[in-house]
Formats: sequence, structure tokens, C-alpha cells
Amino acid sequence: MDAKSQEIPHYIYGKRKHAVITGGANGIGLCIVERFVEAGAIVAVIYTDGQAGALLQSRYEKMLFFRGDIADRRDLIQFTHMLEYPVSFIINNAWVSRKGLLSGCDWDDFEYVQRVSVTTP
Repeated sequence: MDAKSQEIPHYIYGKRKHAVITGGANGIGLCIVERFVEAGAIVAVIYTDGQAGALLQSRYEKMLFFRGDIADRRDLIQFTHMLEYPVSFIINNAWVSRKGLLSGCDWDDFEYVQRVSVTTP
């Protein structure tokens, strides 16, 4: 990557910008969290892996981590009640794949994939 493509977008900078990033404790989500933190945003992450979240939280003191599943309405409501407002950015990075109905996943798995990847937050 060249230096130009690694620049942090100007709209992230600013006073008290808040970002919500789903699936932000590993992979691409972690990279997104890092960029927002570098820009000075206050970041809130919801993720199912508590161990990965604890590691993330130990790296960034001004970050809120909530162990939860965005497909679970109760978790999502509890998470949103912990947020500082206004939220400037919502990045729905979380997604799962259960191979799809034609590949043998059942209807419940298919609906779960839709709740995580499409209908939330």
C-alpha cells in the first residue's frame, strides 16, 4: 500500500467523534478500529469473542468493548444503552457464513446469518 491509501479520511477527525464497529476485535474489523482510534475517535465494539475483546481493550483505554452477539436482540439493546451519543459512524463489519441453504445449512442457520450480516445494527 502506498502512503496515500493509508491516510486517515478527514471526516473521522474531530471533537468527540464516536464510532460503533461490529466484529471489531479481529481481522478487518480490528484494522478499522485501529484507524478510528488513530484518528482520535472514541470507539465501541461488540464482538462474540470475549478473549479477543479483552486484548483489544487492554490496547486502547478509551474504547468500549461489549461481549455480545448482534443477532441477539437483548445483547444489542444492552450494548446500545452503554453507548455515548451521538454516534458519528456505525460500521457493520460482523458477518457469518453457514454455507447457505443450498449447501446444507438449515433454516435457523440461514436466519441467523441474515440477522448478523444484513439486519443489524
